[in-house]
Amino acid sequence: ATQYNVGLDYTLFGNTLYGTVDAYIKNVKDMLINPAYLGATGEGGNSWQNGPSLRNWGMEFTVGYRKTLANGLGIDVNGNLDFFRNKVTYLPATTTGAYAHTSKENLVQSGKSYGSIVGYVADGIFQNQAEIDNYVNDKGVKYQPDAKPGDFKWKDVDGNGVIDDNDRTILGSYFAPFSFGVNVKLEYKGFDLGVDITGVAGNEIYNSKKAPYDYNQFNFMECWENRWHGEGTSNKYPILSNMRPDNMRASDFFVENGSYVRLRNVQLGYTFPKAWMHKIYLNSLRIYASAQNLLTLTAFDGWTPEIGGSPLESGVDSGSLYPLPATITFGLNLTF
Repeated sequence: ATQYNVGLDYTLFGNTLYGTVDAYIKNVKDMLINPAYLGATGEGGNSWQNGPSLRNWGMEFTVGYRKTLANGLGIDVNGNLDFFRNKVTYLPATTTGAYAHTSKENLVQSGKSYGSIVGYVADGIFQNQAEIDNYVNDKGVKYQPDAKPGDFKWKDVDGNGVIDDNDRTILGSYFAPFSFGVNVKLEYKGFDLGVDITGVAGNEIYNSKKAPYDYNQFNFMECWENRWHGEGTSNKYPILSNMRPDNMRASDFFVENGSYVRLRNVQLGYTFPKAWMHKIYLNSLRIYASAQNLLTLTAFDGWTPEIGGSPLESGVDSGSLYPLPATITFGLNLTF
């Protein structure tokens, strides 16, 4: 790996205004990977190999303001904004099967992100048999002759007149091109308040939990209340049937906006005056209450937009098997 950085740290106006500006390019060559292999290979098939090369680049900005006002209020507010991009620059032919790609081009040719999501594009839902019969190519051949009302209508992305592997396309990326945060610290006459807000924007998540027959689910996601159950009832959610496996193929139906803003942490405390503490033979006493993950604003329909799946899993949220809990904590700090 080689990395190039150029940056600037600054303080202005008597250290009240401060921040950083940083730009970087990082090249990673011949990453070690554990690619898929044929079961017939037997023992020894599971091996490490040199795989893709990547390029990451971006910029990071932080700016803050800190000052103690004449009335004794101490303020320290800072924010950060990060721009991030990455792409595969080299992918050996022997390892393409281990990464998201289409049958006609891989991530090297497309120059897309390492965490790209690949799948089919749904163009609505067949409402009746007539729509299935009329969905034909320029030769009058049905695109989906085995479809039934309530099934997805798949888009002929490459225009070759058939729905096949060539119609898979890149649907988004797990990596967020933008991330940001805000930290606020206030102090006044023994009271202190800290607020931490974080978020990302511009990424996508493959929400595999929308598949009603994965993970042996018996309680389906609430979105399935809006499923197709008759003509005109839905043009977004297909019929709920385990006899229609094509509806559950990897597609943009499962791809959701992964952007979010989260109130990560809030803490309120009070430190008692030292004059009081000396009377009870303490050096200091502070009580506090803190809360984590109180609020998350997101369009993502899963349990948490901070998915546990890695980019190797193409942004699949398979690691987030449980919701992220909101917790409230009370405590005290004693110093003798």
